[in-house]
Amino acid sequence: MKKLILLLVFVLGIGAAFVLTKHFIFENHKPDHPVSINSQHCDLSCCVPENIKLSPSQKAKIQPHVREYCQCRDTLSIQIDQKRLSVANLLLQPHPDFLAIDNLLEDIAKLQKKLELKTISHILEVKNLLKPEQQDQFIRPIVNEIRRRCYHGESLKEKS
Repeated sequence: MKKLILLLVFVLGIGAAFVLTKHFIFENHKPDHPVSINSQHCDLSCCVPENIKLSPSQKAKIQPHVREYCQCRDTLSIQIDQKRLSVANLLLQPHPDFLAIDNLLEDIAKLQKKLELKTISHILEVKNLLKPEQQDQFIRPIVNEIRRRCYHGESLKEKS
């Protein structure tokens, strides 16, 4: 039963991490604008949609949070991917070591949780640096994407 729960956590973790980080990685990430631990360039466009007009003061306050988040996110993502590749390699063996797979899944779950907590922390840090009307523009798409990916199809109603 424990192994089934860990496998379920692993699968759900992959989905949840994708949902939570999608807004910060895939949707706003531009190929000619790499964001990685090896890159010195991680700007606001990876985390704050262009439709939110930031003042110079807000940009200056948010930028350090963005840089720190990008580095942490990328480091954790690489670690998770390395563990997943290890699981994949074990699955290719004629007689996979289930205990080793179980241990890797536990490691992935811990890293996944750390990544999701970091993402939520970052979202809240940025939100707290925005004006109320900007907060709504920032949070609404994130919440809508989470809801959409959870197959409920619900989204926040636009204010009239």
